[in-house]
Amino acid sequence: MRAQYSSRLDEVQEFIRKHHVDLWIVDRRSFQPGFPSHAFWFKDVASTAAIEQSLQSGERPVLRRLAPRCKVWEDEKSIVLDAHAIERSTASDGKQ
Repeated sequence: MRAQYSSRLDEVQEFIRKHHVDLWIVDRRSFQPGFPSHAFWFKDVASTAAIEQSLQSGERPVLRRLAPRCKVWEDEKSIVLDAHAIERSTASDGKQ
């Protein structure tokens, strides 16, 4: 969960390399304040307090910032990101 909500590109890239991620599936609602606290499965894997605080303060996670240029597929519920495109990104790519 830390990688999905991280504002640090290097942390997300390290996760992709370490876990050999090819595609990253993101629920469209996941970056909206309140979603982590109400998603039943979040409670099993991570504390949502810090995530909620960062979303409430307007912090934009790397995956949210890079989604427009790294998405390979989307529908009304999900966005699929190309992890290799994220891995090749530079810090300036994710600033918006």
